[in-house]
Amino acid sequence: MAYLIGYKGNAFAFTGNVEEDLLSITAVHPMRREAVSGFQERAEVDWRVIEDLIAEG
Repeated sequence: MAYLIGYKGNAFAFTGNVEEDLLSITAVHPMRREAVSGFQERAEVDWRVIEDLIAEG
């Protein structure tokens, strides 16, 4: 069995649904703040999307 506990970088793809993409990625990969920030910038969404996901738990 392998565990994904090491950081693998910031090269995360997105499909256009930022919320679902972030939830899918973070279900199996750790993401640092700078990776999330870069992801939301590439997806051209406001940081509020991330704050909403955090608030929803």
